[in-house]
Amino acid sequence: MPCRDYYDDHPEQYFRDVTEPTLKKRIAFAESALCAVLTVFDSAPFDEMWGEIDFAAAGITSEELATWHNQHRQLDHQIRDAKIKAARAKLTLEELELLGLETP
Repeated sequence: MPCRDYYDDHPEQYFRDVTEPTLKKRIAFAESALCAVLTVFDSAPFDEMWGEIDFAAAGITSEELATWHNQHRQLDHQIRDAKIKAARAKLTLEELELLGLETP
């Protein structure tokens, strides 16, 4: 029983609101939850925990999940770096020095 089959084939039977904004919200929630769980794997015995995942029941492969997680991490880093750069750009030279940050 792959968990994604019944949602993929007929989502309107399982969700009352299948409008684009609602589905985007559900996807964002699922991705955030998945990222949080996989991040725990980074600080735990990875091989042991990864081996507990029933990929067949989920209808995905180990490689698909690893690829998604790596791409998601890269995107997270890019977004964080952009936010840090934007925040630093708002600081004066004096503020940068007071915070012990590298000055241009």
